[in-house]
Amino acid sequence: MEIQFQKDQESGWLVVLPEGRLDLTTATEFEDRCAAWVAEGYEKLLLDFSALEFVASAGIRAILSLAKKLKKSGGVLALSGLKGVVQEAIKISAIHTIIPIYENLEAARKAQP
Repeated sequence: MEIQFQKDQESGWLVVLPEGRLDLTTATEFEDRCAAWVAEGYEKLLLDFSALEFVASAGIRAILSLAKKLKKSGGVLALSGLKGVVQEAIKISAIHTIIPIYENLEAARKAQP
């Protein structure tokens, strides 16, 4: 799994762009990388899933674990770019009731300044 990221200087959001599959073989790497960014002091993470092709239960667990870490430190986790099977998995898991979902970074900026 390739994970790109970009820091939005204006809003302070760290936009994380995982590509490919978030499953049993990649969830630990994903969770570790995101946890490291939280440990570095990033408080607002936007997971842009527009290049994600699939998310399994291990990926869902990693997302929930990250949300818990951020909430504990006063931060916020949000999702964007949901489509296809990824959107369906998020809907079925009911993550959308816990983690806000935005269309894009601009929408996240407006909702969480």
